[in-house]
Amino acid sequence: MHAERTGRTGDGGADVVVRDSAGRVTHLIQYKHTQNTSRDLGVNSGILSDEARVRRNWAADDAIFVGVTNARGFAAEVRRTLEDRNVILITRSSLARIGEILRG
Repeated sequence: MHAERTGRTGDGGADVVVRDSAGRVTHLIQYKHTQNTSRDLGVNSGILSDEARVRRNWAADDAIFVGVTNARGFAAEVRRTLEDRNVILITRSSLARIGEILRG
């Protein structure tokens, strides 16, 4: 796996793109920063719309979308909406293990 940080403008919504040895996009990582870290990241954070937009922009429907936040967690509605999709949600408490998590 090879991870590449994208630029701010024109990044297709992904902050980091992970590719396999053949160059295929395997993971699209989107960071969501919040000032209020004591709350869960909710629907209004844009994480739900980001998931569909990022896949479309990168033409990577099979890639795993990875939502990362510094918030305490993800709101139940966000988790429920994304549970049947190819998504990994990572909070600040598990951020140090992101490499291990992405490798499965």
